[in-house]
Amino acid sequence: MNSRPPEKTVGNASTERGGNALGQLNTVLSYENEAWVLNGEKFYTTGTIFSDYTRVSAALQGKPGRVFAVVETKAAGVKVIDDWDGFGQRLTGTGTTIFENVHVDAVDIFGREASGAEATHEASFFQLVLLAVLAGIARAARDDAAQSVAKRARTFNTGSGLPFRNDPLIQETVGRIATKAFTAEATVLAAARTLDIAIDAAVGQEPDENGHRPTTFEGHLAELAVEQAQVSVPELAIGAAQQLFETGGASATSTSKGLDRHWRNAQTVATHNPIAFRARAIGDYFINGTLPEGLNAIGDATTVPSIT
Repeated sequence: MNSRPPEKTVGNASTERGGNALGQLNTVLSYENEAWVLNGEKFYTTGTIFSDYTRVSAALQGKPGRVFAVVETKAAGVKVIDDWDGFGQRLTGTGTTIFENVHVDAVDIFGREASGAEATHEASFFQLVLLAVLAGIARAARDDAAQSVAKRARTFNTGSGLPFRNDPLIQETVGRIATKAFTAEATVLAAARTLDIAIDAAVGQEPDENGHRPTTFEGHLAELAVEQAQVSVPELAIGAAQQLFETGGASATSTSKGLDRHWRNAQTVATHNPIAFRARAIGDYFINGTLPEGLNAIGDATTVPSIT
């Protein structure tokens, strides 16, 4: 008899829609009447609508930094709203979750050192997951292109007159899509290997009195590797999804085929982190040796730089 307890799923509730200053959070965990209480509202709570628990990033009342609180999605005071209206990644449940006086057990609260190895790894790992999704989209575009060409009988009066599967121009297009998919996957795997090396290096570091380990040089290199992948992989995936339509006629745009989902999904994932910001950080490192530095939380800009 299998005595293994049932597995539980955990969603994400980190980003706020707005109204919080950059680096700060409006979602607050406070200690009231000898109990921890969570209040706030999150957006982009990916997977929470399908999950048993969600991990919430929150500020500690009266203290700097932030912590994570794990709460049941069906707990009293938790309201999960299915309001994600993005044109891609429609089934991720990336909508709003509201927390109103939600009681949290102390054992379900986890500290976070913004500049520590765990935080650096966490950010890189999350982005690597999104990059893997993009590589998978590119592969799906490749497969759909190859399969649709292989069985297509009709051709254009302006073409060579050959079946699509034997037309060298169509073969070349599918080859270019396949190459984009290969390059995207290879890039993601290369970044993943640097992250593995960083984990090994971090484990070898002595934790401080709070159990946190400092970010190692390998950790920063892994972060840079993931950032470089963030610049290149989205372009490859979006390009593969776009080029898919060069392998067919107008029938490829039929909603019944759903081929547009590849482009919509790739574009949606690619916008999670503005590529320009990643490319700038990479350039700053190679020019000036500046290591990547992330803020504690996404929020409203607090300063306006002077223009000289």
